Parts: sequence; C-alpha cells; structure tokens
Amino acid sequence: MATLNTTNIKHASSSSNNIVLASNGSVTIPNLTATAFSTSTSLGITHARIYRITSTFSLTSGSTTLTNNWEYADDASAGVLGSGWSLPSSGIFSFPATGIYTVKASALISAVAGTNMPYAGLDLAATINNSSYDPLTTSYSSQEYDDLNNTRYHNVHVTSIIDCTDTSNVKFKVMAYRDVNFGNVSFLGDSGANYTYVEVTRLGDT
Repeated sequence: MATLNTTNIKHASSSSNNIVLASNGSVTIPNLTATAFSTSTSLGITHARIYRITSTFSLTSGSTTLTNNWEYADDASAGVLGSGWSLPSSGIFSFPATGIYTVKASALISAVAGTNMPYAGLDLAATINNSSYDPLTTSYSSQEYDDLNNTRYHNVHVTSIIDCTDTSNVKFKVMAYRDVNFGNVSFLGDSGANYTYVEVTRLGDT
C-alpha cells in the first residue's frame, strides 16, 4: 500500500493552501460552512421508529383498517431516530419528512380452538393524494382442518418501499383480513412487546 506524505493540499489556481494536515492528525479546511457540514452529515438513515398495537383486536368482518390502540414502541431499550413523528390518525400513518421509506408491518394472529382459518393476514396500502389508497403488498397465513382442539398462532409480514414526496398527501395504512365464511381471528397486541407492529425507516432522499 502506498503512502502519500504531505502537509498541504491546494488547488492549482489558489494562492494559499486549501487543506492543511497537521502532525497530530487534525485537518483544517478553510471556508467550510455550517450549511456544507449539515448537508454532508444528513446522508444515510435519518429517521426510524416502531409502532405497535397495545391490545388484542378481534376481526369479526372480512377486512378492516387497524385503527385503534397504536402507540410508539417505548420499552427501555427501544430506539428512535429523527423528529417529526406522529401517531396514526384513525389508522392513517404519516411520514415525518419527505424521502424514500421502507415500511414493514407484522402481525401475530391467533385462531381459537374449533376455528378453521383458510386465510388471515395483512395488507399494506398507500396514497399519494391523501384520499385513494393503492394496495401495495399482501401476506396471508392458512391452516384448515388441523388440530381444532387447540388455539393456533400465525405470523404474517408485509414490506414495501414508499416514495414520500409530500408529507401532507403521501400516507399509508395497514389492513387486516380473514375468510369471512369462517370464525373470527385475533390480531394480538401488547403494551410491553411487539406482537402486531409497524416499522418505518427512512432510507434516503426522494
């Protein structure tokens, strides 16, 4: 590996040194503005947060938006990155800033003893006009005519990448589904653990 030994770096047309390297390893860069520094450090992941439902929800219809009992994951070790977050309003999630986001939703579903469950799961949908929603991804789990003497548990997961160009209009929601011809199923929730939850991470600029 080659080593470059120098103390000064300057542009060919400059009359003074542009970058000075000191023997202690420090670097002096003239005309480095606060704006330039802020721009250089804003790259990468700037926002990340997890939401979860705090109590179990029984799905009695064929489908519905998960609207109630959302909270931020607030365990002692829970992390959050960035500002501008807000809890969903009537199940509608907003983004804290414009950017490209990955949104992941997971659910722990239970079907009590005696309940067939041909399918149950989640759907992730988004809007770009704060009105009409486009289904992005769906995940179902199925277990039918197995051991009906015991409660069965299933995990489903959905993921999508959303381009938020306008925080007032680009939003998303999570919908729960089941086969309406069979018994009710439950989407588990808890205030101390992530059973049914949403993870939102800003990947970069739009």
